[in-house]
Amino acid sequence: MKNIQEFENFYEQDLKADLEKLEAKRKKIFSRGLRIFLSIIGLILLVLVLGYAEAIVIFGIIFIGIIAMAIATVPIFNKLKKSFKNDIVRKLIHFIDSTLQYDPARSIPKNDFINSKLFSTYPNKYKGDDLVWGKIDKTAIRFSEVFAQQKRTDSKGRTTYSTIFKGLFLIADFNKNFEGETFVMPNSSMGIFSGLSRLSQSISRPSSVKMEDVEFNKAFNVYASVRTEAFYLLTPSMMQYIKDFREQNPRRPFSISFTNASINIAISMSKDLFEPSLFSSLVNIDHIKEYYEDLYLAISVVEEFNLNTRIWTKV
Repeated sequence: MKNIQEFENFYEQDLKADLEKLEAKRKKIFSRGLRIFLSIIGLILLVLVLGYAEAIVIFGIIFIGIIAMAIATVPIFNKLKKSFKNDIVRKLIHFIDSTLQYDPARSIPKNDFINSKLFSTYPNKYKGDDLVWGKIDKTAIRFSEVFAQQKRTDSKGRTTYSTIFKGLFLIADFNKNFEGETFVMPNSSMGIFSGLSRLSQSISRPSSVKMEDVEFNKAFNVYASVRTEAFYLLTPSMMQYIKDFREQNPRRPFSISFTNASINIAISMSKDLFEPSLFSSLVNIDHIKEYYEDLYLAISVVEEFNLNTRIWTKV
């Protein structure tokens, strides 16, 4: 990872001028929305002063005002978000590794998400964005934000959607054709709150495997269809990499599967990634550093898990 001085220089030299242009546009959009909001408040006060205090009138004004605010701000702000991703996020990615490619409109395909077998529930709703792909040294990698939901209908026919997964989903080449499938799930007894942490209880998995690392067993549950392969894949050094990754990201529970010659990693996150806010300044190095750290979190998996060593060979 680039050091803090390199990042600060990059911010000043390559990002700040673009951010200032986008910030001027953000302020105009925000001001437009604020003027509409204040006009709504003024109109409501006028109605109250004139004695037309019926709830339906006030609610009608509020409803029309909300529609007006959306029409006046949302399309323009969406254009700003598109510019932010193309001008800022793309530069951040290339700062980390100039060979990586980026498409803000694409994501990890739904079938790849399902084929990781990390989730027992079929996603009725599936969307994502900010796909990054390429090679880190020798290892092919791709990742994106993913938001997957399950549809539920109660006895009265009412439909709701529950979240299966929201966060960063990554697939990296493991350079080995597996005999079976191996899964590493966070141990819910560790107090980690996430949909991922409940998988070990809610899904029928291959048999449970206890590793020789006591601390690893406290943090993770391992399941494998071929027990010997679990020990082959989860070497002492690999388990240490996974523990270190967990320690460095304590609020981001993750699960791992080894399937189809790939390592799949689902990192749970509550926030939307790489999205600017209408209500806060874009010219803020701390905010940009957060975007950079989220990107590096995914890319560092190759380094942290030592995937470039290529100690395994496909057969």
